[in-house]
Amino acid sequence: ASWWSDWDAETGLQWERLEAYGLMAGPGKLRGRLANGTIQVDPLTLDFNQGRLETTPQIRLATSPPALVLSPGSRISQARITPELCQSWLQYIAPVLANATRAEGEFSLELQRTMVPLTSARHANVEGMLDIHGAQIRPGPMTEQLVTLAHQIEAIVRRRPSQAAARSNQLNIEPQQVAFAVIDEQVHHRGFRVEVGDVLMQTSGTVGMDGQLQIAVDVPIRDAWIEGDRYLSGLQGQSVRIPVRGTLSRPQLDKSALSQITKQMAGSAAGGLLDDALQEGLQNGLDSLFKRKP
Repeated sequence: ASWWSDWDAETGLQWERLEAYGLMAGPGKLRGRLANGTIQVDPLTLDFNQGRLETTPQIRLATSPPALVLSPGSRISQARITPELCQSWLQYIAPVLANATRAEGEFSLELQRTMVPLTSARHANVEGMLDIHGAQIRPGPMTEQLVTLAHQIEAIVRRRPSQAAARSNQLNIEPQQVAFAVIDEQVHHRGFRVEVGDVLMQTSGTVGMDGQLQIAVDVPIRDAWIEGDRYLSGLQGQSVRIPVRGTLSRPQLDKSALSQITKQMAGSAAGGLLDDALQEGLQNGLDSLFKRKP
């Protein structure tokens, strides 16, 4: 690759329409200069998904492998969330958005570090912050399972039939920032929050570039669920954790969570003083969920 160091050149590129990774842009152009084995591109501003991308790229040809490097602070501002975006890269940062059938909202994205090998984008090294300004999502199959389970937990804690719980499946995403990093073909995130009805779910973990899941979903027990029930006062401030494995297309809720949830909820409430009917309802309700085929 050393021969690139002997070249000096200028280049330009112009397009009428650009689409990449679920983002779409109209007409645009860029100019760059090759020197010392690096193409330095002029500062680039593009309108993407009704938002704006601002970055200063470099293409380092003399490195092995050659790589695309974006300037620290590269940013997409106030862009629109779409189902196509959820099915592209956004599902790796926020896996509960995988295969969303409807999506409305806005986001911004700031990158502190971006290095993408030109020969294998899967080996990218990226660190950044996803800023959700608010969104409403109609979930895909994985999140529908989690929503059903979360409603079941709420119904059991409140001592009422599961069908009496709120059955809304729309995910509401309040404004929040989610840190993420892409390292060794794994996308790490922490603290992504979504609400469905009166239930909050928070996810953290890792999604592989091959779609493999290693995440945990925490469902906090809200004070309103146990208010006025002395037998459940021991649950205040606690959460139910649901490990999720499998893949984005075929998620698997960890069956070992069944016994953990049962022990946590039965043992935490007033020193274990739950009535037999509640314990039986917890066991049967959750067991029926875990036995469902994906």
